[in-house]
Amino acid sequence: MNRSKLLVEAKTIYDQVMGMDINKQNQDLLRITNIQIMGLEALVLSLNTAGDHLYIASSIESYTLLSTASQFQTESESVVGKLFDFKNYTLNTADIIKQKFNDKKEKETKIKLIRTTLVS
Repeated sequence: MNRSKLLVEAKTIYDQVMGMDINKQNQDLLRITNIQIMGLEALVLSLNTAGDHLYIASSIESYTLLSTASQFQTESESVVGKLFDFKNYTLNTADIIKQKFNDKKEKETKIKLIRTTLVS
């Protein structure tokens, strides 16, 4: 598995989100999670920061995907759970980005209201 590629991609995404000037609370919550699937192997990595641009990479999970009917019967619930975990990691990042855009829209609305009030 090419762990370096996952880390570079996660860092790029992290830097782009941080470049949107998100608030301190969301900065502390932001964690970029990537999954790489190669053949029947899957690797899930997470990246966040501690302090000023000190990146912390964590290997969340590495597992073999199901390949036989008996594995599907016995382990499919576990795989679905892992997929939902990944979905939740992704939605957390999306919520942080969405909050930033909502904050920006709210600020622009307030500025328009102030301008309208001053002109009137």
